[in-house]
Parts: sequence; structure tokens; C-alpha cells
Amino acid sequence: NQHSSKFTALISAATPTLPPRDSNLNVVESKASNSQNGLETSTFTVCTRVRPLLGPELTAGNECYASVVPGRRTAQEGGCNYTEELLLHTPTVSIRGNAKLDTLSQDFDYVFGPDSTNEEIYDLACAPLVKRALNGQVGVIVAYGQTGSGKTHTMNGILDILSTSAIFSDLTDITFSYMEMLGREIKDCLPDAGNGTPKGIQIGEGLNGAVLIRNMKTHMVHDAAQLGTLIQRASATRATAVTSKNETSSRSHGVAILKVKNKKTSVEGTLYVIDLAGSESAKDSKDHDKNRMKETKEINSSLMVLKDCIRARTNAAGVGNNGIHVPYRSNKLTLLMKDVFDIGCSRLCSTVVIANCSPLVSDISHTKNTVKYAAPLRVAVASADRQKNLELDVFDPALWNNV
Repeated sequence: NQHSSKFTALISAATPTLPPRDSNLNVVESKASNSQNGLETSTFTVCTRVRPLLGPELTAGNECYASVVPGRRTAQEGGCNYTEELLLHTPTVSIRGNAKLDTLSQDFDYVFGPDSTNEEIYDLACAPLVKRALNGQVGVIVAYGQTGSGKTHTMNGILDILSTSAIFSDLTDITFSYMEMLGREIKDCLPDAGNGTPKGIQIGEGLNGAVLIRNMKTHMVHDAAQLGTLIQRASATRATAVTSKNETSSRSHGVAILKVKNKKTSVEGTLYVIDLAGSESAKDSKDHDKNRMKETKEINSSLMVLKDCIRARTNAAGVGNNGIHVPYRSNKLTLLMKDVFDIGCSRLCSTVVIANCSPLVSDISHTKNTVKYAAPLRVAVASADRQKNLELDVFDPALWNNV
């Protein structure tokens, strides 16, 4: 393309130089403790991560360049709402033959650029959820995006860091399990060895409303090495397939479940780390056979149910929205996360959604779809300065951190 060099120059000029983030503000923790939420039990933080150019993309020439970049970080409306911006540049040519950019700007709670590390994402987005679990509450981290956008790399990195973090103590019992959801089939990725072909996992509700999981092995974990071994074993059994975008595309939803039980109080917290199957556009799936098309349809259908549940649960937190229905029973994945979506649940839950994006100009259409899926799930949080003036009930046990 004769305009490629001009496009890359325009994109470079439109990409701001970003200062370090405010170390006094963690959006996940702020949403959980912000009195603007009142006693809202379920909060959602929506992030995006843009992967770097990889391998052959670096040497592919003028047709392969990045057009999705982080934008500005701002505290809007006099310091009320902290946001980070994602810029999606679509190259176009004017009627006079001049190169120009059609730019879409979208706000998120965090935007992690191509230079970001798994350690950075863990510290900002996952560590507060681990704290939730250690305090007997519920934390959920979900990665969503196009196949080949870096979801599994992000989530495996988070699990690796988690396995070496300070979660083990004499006061807690920790268990770990891992399942994959492939269409309507749910398989245990960590079954007992030597017991033949394991039965499929079943997820349902008991008479008391509690979520029941049958045929899933739960492993008691005593140290970081044991947890790391289980994580590696589970990751190796995930269903993958070759797609037009990724030679090892995850074709199932991978769900890691870490439960932490206090030995003295018997209070149990839960951390879910969910690596969703890669979404595919019509262009990506045009060469699929009948079975693969059915698989892709089921993946996209379950992703839509998850989106509907998050949107409905977020809207239900607003004043006067008591009649909103959250359809979490429509899918086994959302049923598993009942504590997050059930409006009547008293457990405190924090959910982080990471929308993983390809930076490539050739993927800009699919990246826009990813952003359109994720961005509406976001509810802004007050900035650090504004929070100093918020009224918090220090006598409310729901807001204690047990430190």
C-alpha cells in the first residue's frame, strides 16, 4: 500500500506519551469500597490489553502495522471519573487521495498497552481479587477477545504469578480445580489418574439455591510448587485447534477455581480465573467444517449470554432498577458465577473483565467488535481526590478488610 508509511506516521503522531499511573488509585479496590455504590455487592472493572506485534508481523512489511494504541489517562468532570482511553485508528483515503485516520476513542478503567507485563496486570487487576478471596469473598477475572489476541498468555501469566504469591498460611486451607467448557460438554482438566475415563462435570442448583458441581476433582494445595504443577497440568489439557489467526487457539472456556477457607471461622472465599474461548468473525471461520461452525456458534452464543448478564447486573445496581432480570441460568458458565450475578446474593464480589485486542490494522474490524462488547460493561469510578470526601460507614462489616 502506497500510503502505509503515511498512515504509520499519522498513528505515531496521534499516540500520546503517557505519564506513570497514580500509585494512590487502584480502580478495582476503589469500586469495591466507593460509597457511591452504597452496599452494592457486585462490582465490575473493565480493562483492555493490546498485545505487541509478534514474530512474522515484525517483518511483514508495509501491510502489517499497529493501529490500536493507548490514549490519554484522565480524571473527568473535575476529578469525578478516572478513565483510560483506547484509540482505534482506521486508515482511509480521502476523495483527493490523501491519507487520513478515522479514529474511534473508547474509555476503559485500565488500558494496558503492548509494553505492559503480566506482573503489571496482576498487581493492578488481580491482586485485589486475591485479597477478596482471602477475606472470604468472591473475585473473578475474565479474559475475552479475538482468537490470537493474547488471552491465554495473559491468564496463564496471572496463574503463574498467583502460584508464587503470598496466599499460603497456617490459617487457611486452599483447594484448586480446573474445568473446561467445550460447547455443552464440561470436562475436568485435573481428574484422578488411573480411574478410567472421567465423567463429564455437571453444574446445577440445589434446593437452597446453592450452585452444585458434580464429578469435579478438588485438589488440596499446600505450597506454591504444588499449585504451579497443577496449573501446568491443567493448561496442557485445554482443547485447542488451528484457526486462521492462531495455530493453538483455545476452543473452550477454561475455568480455574481457587478456594480459600479460614480454619478458624470456616468462611470460604473463591477466586475464578476464566480464559474464554477466542471469538471469531465470519472471515476467520469461513473455512470451518460443519462441526467447527457449530462449535464457533456455541462459543459466540455463550459470550453473548455473559455480556447480557454483566450488563444487566451493572444496570441493576442503579437507583430504581429493581425489576431488572439477570439471565445467569441461560448458560452453565454464568450459572457457575451465580454469586456475581444474583441480585439477592449477600456475598461481596469483584469482577475484572480484560478485553484482549490485536494491534494489527488488518484486525481493526474485529478489534472494534471486541471493544463494543466490553466497553458498555464499564461503570466509572471516582478518582483518588474525590474519594477522600466520600462518606464510608466504618461500622459496616461488609467494608472491613480483616487486616
